Amino acid sequence: MFKSSLIAGALAGMLTLGAPAAATPVSIDLTFGGLDIPVGERVRVKAPLNRVTVTAGGFSMSDGTQSFLAWCIDLFDAIRSDTYSVERPGHLTDATEAELNRLFTNNLSQAQTNPTTSAAFQLAIWEIVYETKPGYNVRKGAFSASHNGPALDLAQTWLEDLGEAEGTTTLEFFTSDGSQDLVTGVVPLPAGLVLLLSGLGIMGIARFRRTA
Repeated sequence: MFKSSLIAGALAGMLTLGAPAAATPVSIDLTFGGLDIPVGERVRVKAPLNRVTVTAGGFSMSDGTQSFLAWCIDLFDAIRSDTYSVERPGHLTDATEAELNRLFTNNLSQAQTNPTTSAAFQLAIWEIVYETKPGYNVRKGAFSASHNGPALDLAQTWLEDLGEAEGTTTLEFFTSDGSQDLVTGVVPLPAGLVLLLSGLGIMGIARFRRTA
């Protein structure tokens, strides 16, 4: 997964003394590595596209140092290796980002299970991004799709279970004039697991010092 610390480091490196922190978005070259789960599920997007069959799922992207999983938030461009700006697309609102964060927080781990769950997660993202009326329905509305019942049903279930709690995922957005805009997310480890790993690390240091 793409680590926010790298983005923060890049931002820090670009800032000059006395310049505003948000002056210029970071640009980054990303290489497209295909579907994260190679055999993807197909769906028919009826809106906002005009009945176009696409493969839905997460993409493997690389910044040249590490690979990470990204998801399409742009139905109108093909995805390719390109130079991206690390910024949220202008058409997305704070409310849309909050809904995406809930989806990532609740369901990202399940989305990486198999082609159906990966496609369902992508469908849910498109529904959140493109739907203009209250309520989500992946089969009708400003965004609608068909021809893949299992993925559509799962996406609908996830959307109906988003809840209202604030998401805890760190989202990163990548925008490009020549490729699909993308989103990726890093879900934090549960607090109990963090404490366990910290404890194991301390024990390992102590053991090393005793044997040194």
